[in-house]
Amino acid sequence: MTDYSEINGADADGAIPESIIAECRNALTTMNNHLTRDEIGLHNVRRVVFAVRDGEALLACQTVLAGWFDGISPIMTLRVQPRFRLKGQRLSLSVTLEEADASMPVYDDEEL
Repeated sequence: MTDYSEINGADADGAIPESIIAECRNALTTMNNHLTRDEIGLHNVRRVVFAVRDGEALLACQTVLAGWFDGISPIMTLRVQPRFRLKGQRLSLSVTLEEADASMPVYDDEEL
């Protein structure tokens, strides 16, 4: 098993976007970039821990999360976490994967 922990949704310059949706998409894109770099596909994701500062963040990101993981159905765990490492941060993702299977495709951003 492989783990990627506490992936945040900061922009490339390290700033947290004003929009919670943008922060969620950034975190998912960062996660996907890690997977692609390591030649692992989203189909290998078995568990996602979605840590949020409050319920508002979960409600805002629910559709985005469902779109990214459509057809994969990893185990999703919600954790309320009042504070994060970065100022203004409202969420983070941690994922656990099974080892990559060469018979399965690796997705790039354009396919998602």
